[in-house]
Amino acid sequence: MQNLPSENLLQHIWQSKYLLKYALETTDGEAISVLRAGYLNTGQGPDFFEARVKIGETLWAGNLEIHVKSSDWRKHKHSMDAAYQNIILHVVFLHDETVYDNAGNALSTLELINLIPESLLIQYEQLMKSKTSIPCQNQFKMPEKELVNILIERLIIERLNLKHELINVLLQKNNLHWEELLIQLLFQYAGMGLNAFPMEQLVRSIQFTLIQKYRSDHLSLLAIFAGVSGLDLDKFEPGITQRFIELKKLHDLGQIEKSLWKKKGNRPASFPERRIIQMVDLLHAQPQFLRQILKSDDIITLQNLIPSKSATYVNGIIINVIIPIKFAYGRFEGKAGQEEMVIKLLESIKAEENSVIYLFIDLGIEIENAKESQAFLHLKKYYCNQKKCLSCLFVSHIFSYPKKFNSGY
Repeated sequence: MQNLPSENLLQHIWQSKYLLKYALETTDGEAISVLRAGYLNTGQGPDFFEARVKIGETLWAGNLEIHVKSSDWRKHKHSMDAAYQNIILHVVFLHDETVYDNAGNALSTLELINLIPESLLIQYEQLMKSKTSIPCQNQFKMPEKELVNILIERLIIERLNLKHELINVLLQKNNLHWEELLIQLLFQYAGMGLNAFPMEQLVRSIQFTLIQKYRSDHLSLLAIFAGVSGLDLDKFEPGITQRFIELKKLHDLGQIEKSLWKKKGNRPASFPERRIIQMVDLLHAQPQFLRQILKSDDIITLQNLIPSKSATYVNGIIINVIIPIKFAYGRFEGKAGQEEMVIKLLESIKAEENSVIYLFIDLGIEIENAKESQAFLHLKKYYCNQKKCLSCLFVSHIFSYPKKFNSGY
C-alpha cells in the first residue's frame, strides 16, 4: 500500500486541477464531472464550500469533505453535525467503508489511491521531513521568472498586511497615539532581535510626555533613557550620571533590570548602549518625525531624516518602521494607493543582506531590492519554517498540472 498522505495534501491536490487528467468516477462506478471545485474553508465545517459536481446524470451543488480514509467521517462524527448536512461528494484517499449522512443516505465517494502517483507522495513526505533550512532545497527547481514575480507580489502584500494588523493592535493599546507608537517601534527595531524586549520595556517605562518635554535637550533625553535602562552610565556621555540623578529625583524615574540586556552574540555596533544613543540622536534631531515621514514619499528625503552614516542602519529603519507606519497610517486615513506607494519605496532600496537572504541567493534566485528581500524573509518565516510548502509556488513543479483546464473548475 502507498504511504498515506496528509489531509492538507489531498485538499491541495483537489484545488490544483491535478485530477482533471483522469476520468473520475465514484466507488459505485458513476461518472463524476467537476464543474466547480468549491472554495477552501479554513475554519470549522466542510473542507470546500459551493462546489458543483455532476454525478451520473444528476448535477449537485453543495459542499465537499476530504478525508484520508472514508472511516474518518464516522470517527469525526460528521453524521451528527448539522454543518455537514449538504455534502455532495466525499473525497478520500482510501475508501475503507461506506459512510452515511445524517439522513441515513450513503455518501457518494471519490477514491484517490489509484490516481495519485506514489512518487508524488514520496516527494511531499521528503519536504515534510526535510531538515534543511529551506525544505525544498534538495528538490528545488528554478521556476519561470513570471512565476517568481507572482510569488514576490503575493508575499510582499501579505507582509504589509500582517504588519498593518500588528500596528493596529499596538495602536489601540496606545489610544490611537501615532507618535508614541512610532517611537516604540523605533526602539523595538533598534533592539535587533536579542534586545528587542528590553528596548520595548525601556521605552514603555518612560512617559511619552517626558520624552516630548526633553526632546530638544540631548543630554537630558539621553540621561533619561540611559538611566532607566539600568546599564552602566559611564558607557554613555560625560556628565550623564549627574543629570540622571537630578532627573530621577525630579520625575521619580525607575529602572529596568540590567540582566535583561544581551551583549553576547552582538557586534559592538549593536550593543544596547550604542542603540540607545542612536535612538536618542534620532528623537532629538527630528522632533516632528511622524509628520515628516508621513508627508514624504521620496526615498532620499526619508534617508536624510535619519542621522547616521550607515546606509544599512538607515535603510533598516525605513524598511522595518517607517514604511509599515506610512502604510498603516494611510489605511487608517482611508487614503488610496498606499500599497503602490510603499512598494515603490521598497523597490528603490537596496536588498537587505543577511543569512536568510543568502539561502535563497544560493538557490540561484536573484534578489535585487528591498521589496524582494522582504518577500523572501516573509517566505522563510511564515512558509519554510512552518512547512507550508503546499502554499508556496516554488514547489508547484512536484505536481504535473494539466496544461488545459476546465474553465468552470
